[in-house]
This record gives sequence, C-alpha cells and structure tokens, in this order.
Amino acid sequence: MRHKTAEIYWNYPKLVDRIIEDRSYDEYFGIYSIYRRFSNAETLLYIGKADSCSIRSRLKDHKKKWLSDYRGIKIVRIGDILKPTPLFSVHIEDIESGLIYELQPIANISKRNNYFCTNFHDILNYGYRGQIPKTISMYWQE
Repeated sequence: MRHKTAEIYWNYPKLVDRIIEDRSYDEYFGIYSIYRRFSNAETLLYIGKADSCSIRSRLKDHKKKWLSDYRGIKIVRIGDILKPTPLFSVHIEDIESGLIYELQPIANISKRNNYFCTNFHDILNYGYRGQIPKTISMYWQE
C-alpha cells in the first residue's frame, strides 16, 4: 500500500550526552536530527535513522566518530513517526532520505545529491522542529 503523507512529531531538544547516558533510548527506533548550538546560532548537522539499532547506539557511534569535529553544544531532536502505521524500515528509510535531500545537513554524505522515495510525497512536521519546515513536499512518481 502506497502512503502519500508521513507525519513526524519532533520532541523537545536534548543534549546528545543525555540521550547516550539514558538506557531507555535503547528501545527507541525511528528518526532524529542533530544540531549544534554555537555563538547564539543553531546549525543542522545531521539527519539519521535508527531502524536496525537504537538511537542511543547511533548517537554513541556518532560521538565516537565525528561529532567532536564540530564546536558547540550538540543537541538532538527525536522524531516520533505518527504516520504511517504500521511503520516499516522502508518508511523510515524514505523519510530519512527525503529530509536529507531537502534540508542538506552538513554532516550527511549520502542522499544529498539524489534519492528515490517510494512511499511519500509530503512529510508533515510538528512539535519542536528546529530548522525543519512544517511541510516538506517531494517529487513523487508512480
């Protein structure tokens, strides 16, 4: 079944280190955005997905590999995917791809130049979105 709209509720931003320390995030899978706060400005660094491993695991890996390359306070907004239900890995992949392509986060390497989305033509964003627009419309074809 083809879904046309994905909906995400972005949670209040938290320090990356707080998420890493909190074992309850071992049970969280979905989408997240990492920002840095530096000199009274907030910059979107990265959009990621946690589908085969938890968000806590992903953030630990990012911290070990590249997060320290950027100055400032690192925060994360976790996106609860409200729609579609049921949610499958292919949906998370499409949402991540669309967000990366449309927002061009500086630390993402893949999906910045092109992507193929098979399930959605719009991503609606609610809550504490940061720099993520309320609506992202993507090219979609049958």
